[in-house]
Amino acid sequence: MIAKELVTLPVGCSQRQRWIDVLTVFSSVGVVFLHCNLVYWSRPSGISGLVSNFIECFFYFCVPVFFMISGCTLLDFRRRYGTGEFLLRRFKRAVLPFLFWSIMAWLSLGSGGLKELVLSVLNTSAMPVYWFFPQLFGCYVAMLVLSYVQEKRRLFLLLAGLLFLTNSVLLFCEKLFCWGVSAAWKWPLGSEFVLFVMLGYVLGKSEFGWRVRWLIYLLGLIGFGLHYFGTWWLSPVGGPINMLFKGYVNWPSVLYSAAVFVAAKNISWSGGYALRPLAWLLDNLKSASLSIYLLHGFLVYWLFPKSLPKFLGCEYGSLFAYRLFAPLVIVATCVAIHYLLSRIPVVRHVLGSK
Repeated sequence: MIAKELVTLPVGCSQRQRWIDVLTVFSSVGVVFLHCNLVYWSRPSGISGLVSNFIECFFYFCVPVFFMISGCTLLDFRRRYGTGEFLLRRFKRAVLPFLFWSIMAWLSLGSGGLKELVLSVLNTSAMPVYWFFPQLFGCYVAMLVLSYVQEKRRLFLLLAGLLFLTNSVLLFCEKLFCWGVSAAWKWPLGSEFVLFVMLGYVLGKSEFGWRVRWLIYLLGLIGFGLHYFGTWWLSPVGGPINMLFKGYVNWPSVLYSAAVFVAAKNISWSGGYALRPLAWLLDNLKSASLSIYLLHGFLVYWLFPKSLPKFLGCEYGSLFAYRLFAPLVIVATCVAIHYLLSRIPVVRHVLGSK
């Protein structure tokens, strides 16, 4: 039934659409919420624990969806340009900003020689939130191969299914049964997040009937429910957090992220009076989405933990004031910095601006 209702979209549909901008903005903002919710990892009790668990699980789609957007918008790049231009665009858009801000983070920490600098960049130790970039670069390498396969639907779906079984289901079995499975059985094709690149392409370039869509939504709710209630029930008060249902490539996360992706695609974001303010906000935030990711770590970990709680009149990590309002202040600050720096011709390139 699913195969019959899956229809590949025409070439023209590879262009960026409003729902892609929606996912990009919400994902970049959601990452800030996750990083302002570090109290979650101490498994607090009561309302604080319930809310921190909800923030963690609700915004868990952000990282997978980033990779899914890349798959949806980039995997068919050969229809528009060649390998050389693809690599040049990715270098300007992602590699150059990563290198620049990683070096800035290392310089901010102080001492060390050339070896320490290189290791800091490679291991993202100066700015741990940049762990995302090496995985992304691995996905770019995989795209060079998958771009030749993406039109062969059966082979493409077979590869995606194998990645789901070896990287998601096998990961869950490892945690559930305490198995020590050899890493040789995991087939990442350059990065374990390649699964989301392929999933984003399939879901983004296909139309599903309402039955299939609601099945995806149901599976997404199951994934979210297992992550939220399962982790809450298995994790003792005071920590540590039980990791059985956690992990971005774990199957509950895959199902939940896929449901969010499909839901965003099937919502009309351009019509209706109530959505006009949201459309205006999206137009002003979408160009700053990468800057939010690049800059927020400097604010979350170094500047704001001491200054922002005083401004909000609360303690660092408190329930409502900090974890709910601090992300909004941090996002607004990152957007302001983005628009200031983007006016400087040379500097704008280290923000990944087009």
